[in-house]
Amino acid sequence: MAESSIADATMTESSIANATMAESSIADTAMIDSSIADSSIANSTMTDSAISTAATDSSAMDYISEEFKTSIAMKDTPDKTDPLHPRAADYKARNSSSSQEARRQKFLEEQKKNRNAKFDLGRDISTEEKVQEVKRERYELMYSEWLIEVPENLAERWKMIPSPKGRRCLVLTKGSQGMTRSYSKYGRTMQSWKSGLPTTTVLDCIWSDEDQTYYVLDVLVWGAHPLLDCETEFRFFWLETKFSENPELMRTYAGNKFRFVLLPRYTCSPDKLKEIMSTFPMFSHNTPPLDGLLFYHLEAGYTPGPSPLVGWLKAYMLPDVLKVPVASMYLDGKPQGCTVQEHISAEEEAMKLRAKKGNKKKKPVKMETDEPITIDYLNDY
Repeated sequence: MAESSIADATMTESSIANATMAESSIADTAMIDSSIADSSIANSTMTDSAISTAATDSSAMDYISEEFKTSIAMKDTPDKTDPLHPRAADYKARNSSSSQEARRQKFLEEQKKNRNAKFDLGRDISTEEKVQEVKRERYELMYSEWLIEVPENLAERWKMIPSPKGRRCLVLTKGSQGMTRSYSKYGRTMQSWKSGLPTTTVLDCIWSDEDQTYYVLDVLVWGAHPLLDCETEFRFFWLETKFSENPELMRTYAGNKFRFVLLPRYTCSPDKLKEIMSTFPMFSHNTPPLDGLLFYHLEAGYTPGPSPLVGWLKAYMLPDVLKVPVASMYLDGKPQGCTVQEHISAEEEAMKLRAKKGNKKKKPVKMETDEPITIDYLNDY
């Protein structure tokens, strides 16, 4: 009986162990099933994401392809090598007359920065001991651009100067004896004489052979006082004041071989321009004849080279560009059947031709310097 009981107990333990193993197998099976399910779900999610990404990439590629086709498409004749690009009109619009106003603003900003930088530099100079040193300055003419885009503030912030025909030049005085020289835009000496101008003066002028006169446009230096960084409004005021104080400059005498005539400056209001341009001739007896009109921005400094802050128009262009009527005699030189832009192109070609002929005609044996004109003065300011 005892042995039978032991055997039964052993069988019972074996049954329990088998049951435990069965439960373990069931648990393992459940975990495996769960892992397989989770893996399937993950794989399904990744597959959906991939499909979505592929769809997005396909859409993007379709868009890029269409843009690419549009960008490079020319005309219906692909074998033609010089068709007009479909976006050429946009390029021309951004880079033609619309950029002139942007360059004006950039010039004004650069001038302001340079002026402030020089002012800050001057503040660093010791006020207890100020050493005078000779400074060598270089001067070059400031040139205009065609007034292609009319400024919105033309009437308020610009001045007009009628420009006579003649040779553009710089006039300089050096020394205490009134010795004066005029230099062409290429830096070559034109004339040397004694004048009534104060020592160390630099003027922007036009020389007229017809009446042997220097017509004054602008001033760079007056009596050793540099005015390059001063605004147009101040430079013009300075000139008007100095010429009113020295009226003898406008006549010839022993100490002033040639006359200096300050050209008039006018506001650019439509009424004033109409009034000025309705009279002919601009200068007495049409001597010298009118060459064109210069327009100066009142905030412009005197900078070497072309400046968008100085505009230029021929008299016959005013009706088209500024809607200002002019005397019929000013229209005599207008090309027929052309736009203003074509007028400008023709004028530029004519100027290049005149410059080319002038260089061939005039070949002096001893050439003057082609470097910018220089002058010495005391840097005591």
